[in-house]
Amino acid sequence: MIRICVFTVALLALLTGCSNSIDKQESMQNGKDDMQADNIQKPASDGTVDKLAPIAASESFVEIISPIYDAVGNFSDGLASVNIGRVEGINDGKSGFIDKTGKEIVSLKYDDSYSRDCDYVYMASFSEGMAAVGLNGKYGFIDRTGNEIVPAKYDSVGDFSEGMARVMLNYKWGFIDKKGEELVPLKYDEVFNFSDGLAEVALNGKWGYVDKTGKEVVPPKYDGSIYADGYDYYVSYCYFSEGMAAVVLNGKVGYIDKEGKEIVAPKYDRLDLFQAALGVFSEGLASVRIDTVCDEDGLDEGGKYGFIDKTGKEVIPLKYDDAWNFSEGMAAVMLNGKVGYIDKTGKEIVPPKYDFNGSHWALRSFSDGMAGVEINNKYGFIDKTGKEVVTPKFTYAESFSEGMAMVGLDSEYGFIDNTGKEIVPPKYDWGTWSFSEGLARVCLNKKYGFIDKTGKEVVPLGYDWVSAFHEGMAAVELGGKYGFISAN
Repeated sequence: MIRICVFTVALLALLTGCSNSIDKQESMQNGKDDMQADNIQKPASDGTVDKLAPIAASESFVEIISPIYDAVGNFSDGLASVNIGRVEGINDGKSGFIDKTGKEIVSLKYDDSYSRDCDYVYMASFSEGMAAVGLNGKYGFIDRTGNEIVPAKYDSVGDFSEGMARVMLNYKWGFIDKKGEELVPLKYDEVFNFSDGLAEVALNGKWGYVDKTGKEVVPPKYDGSIYADGYDYYVSYCYFSEGMAAVVLNGKVGYIDKEGKEIVAPKYDRLDLFQAALGVFSEGLASVRIDTVCDEDGLDEGGKYGFIDKTGKEVIPLKYDDAWNFSEGMAAVMLNGKVGYIDKTGKEIVPPKYDFNGSHWALRSFSDGMAGVEINNKYGFIDKTGKEVVTPKFTYAESFSEGMAMVGLDSEYGFIDNTGKEIVPPKYDWGTWSFSEGLARVCLNKKYGFIDKTGKEVVPLGYDWVSAFHEGMAAVELGGKYGFISAN
């Protein structure tokens, strides 16, 4: 039995770099919906709001909190950012944070709680016990009790990662710890989050790495992107993964360890931005590329892919036209336009025989022991022996998540389990999405609800929109107002 608690609030979903249509398929943090609240009700002095009677139409609804907020974010660390008075482009309103009972843990006193990170703006959330807040156009950090650990003094900030947050003042970046101490001086032109204890930093067009004391383990000396995309901006896939990071020098790719030693001298060609490989180590191996040719626009094309280990040894010959990263001990590879699968010894478990239409990159990676395959624009799934557990027959498919995969036939969508059994026959509309925390959102006739893994509609399809669940909470929209539901 699902217990539903509703906190009816007006929601502003601010997505990083995605359109509103994608928002309906991914998360509250991937796009932008601007909502203006009428007849705003102020919260009581104790941080609660007046409660209304349960909705008579459904016994599942236990509690309702009146519509009062103009913007909210996803729950993280048990709290969600909320805003009263925000009108896009006119007024930022005042922001604070509520807990899962609707109590305002952090009073609504900040100009906004939007973290301005590089060129993106998104609704702030707690990360590692800290959240960014704004005041008078500057940004700082609070803890979960609302204490201002870092005063609002920076022009831009990022979330905490590995105990450090990037901050910017006067167009120079550095890092602070959770005490607010600037351990990495604000002198860099750009920085990326810490990964494996190191962070990428840029100075005067060159890239290097710093540790958490600010020491330049690798002085800025390397070039920009590992991608042969022709763009001037830096696309970061040179972060440390499994103790190794890709670096670029004079147009060639190599690898360094966390001490800055070049384990693999820069000798490989840069990767194609639109190919599958990301150039990072995964399960002890990384894809590399050689023998590219320069086209009329000066971009690299063609080439052959293989894999190296952490000593730089080419353990899988560079003979494939494309290669995906290893996942669950297997990697998809392409040869002559067909996709197959190899293990970590290079053995072809599945000879290249499946199609690939240039989309659904992630579907080819193994997840929950299954990988998607395609024949004549129809999708199915194989296991790690190459057996077709699900014969290619669907016109749409997503990767397995929590033992279930979303599939589609024409414009109708349902779910299968990892035996291929149709738990939910395709009957829902676009807007349906994968399982999260045991529930999947479904859409029919522009109304949204949730189903469990038996296919039972545990939350009626009566909402105008719903988000996925985060920490047991999901945002819902009804009549232009937004709230949260909580499921036990």
